[in-house]
Amino acid sequence: MPQLEVWWWFIVPAHASRISEEIDEGVAVTEAVFEAMGEFVVPMEVEAVMRSYSEDEPMKGWFDRDSHYEPVESETTAISASDELSFEAFRNGIDEVAVPGGRVRYLREWSLTRSRAWMFVDGADQYVSRETPDIYKVWSRTDEEVLDVPMRHDPIGIRVLHTKPRPETDAASMYKISVTTAVDTWFEETAVGERLSSFLWRLYDGLDVAEVEYDSNTYDVERFPSLWIPGE
Repeated sequence: MPQLEVWWWFIVPAHASRISEEIDEGVAVTEAVFEAMGEFVVPMEVEAVMRSYSEDEPMKGWFDRDSHYEPVESETTAISASDELSFEAFRNGIDEVAVPGGRVRYLREWSLTRSRAWMFVDGADQYVSRETPDIYKVWSRTDEEVLDVPMRHDPIGIRVLHTKPRPETDAASMYKISVTTAVDTWFEETAVGERLSSFLWRLYDGLDVAEVEYDSNTYDVERFPSLWIPGE
């Protein structure tokens, strides 16, 4: 499978008015992402960044104030399962992260660090990940051959980040949900190729998406069929 780096960013305005309200909204956004994965992406581990702040401030303008950069209590925690990580397990894992008494909890981001994707490989539908190196391999476009090196990423990557809003919006903050892939199978106009497209559309329909951006370091994005660009 060639190394094809493609990114989508789903921009979702946030509605939390104070820092303390963000964690519930962040968890709700996460639930929508987990629902969109369906059977296509099976999460096995996520890495979440939790922070806590001394004051519960208004979210409006917070990213531009000094208090946003104050020394914070920050903890990166891995939430995993032996087979499949459910949304409930994710939520419980977030709830279990200890925060010093009196401080305000804040979910900065989480990334999918281990997962498998439902693909059609070697004549059969099967789940593929870095843990299946016999069927998930690096292809050199230059040498046109399989390289004897381990895959660095699973077929689908996902990251949810709470961040500063776009200046042209009225939102106090926003979520940036990124989807990445290094697999070109999804770009075939076949039923198999449509699996990624269907996942992107489920994300688009399940979230209050204001904008979708996309880019690639190896693929002419002008050739992206509208099938793979939700919102257009």
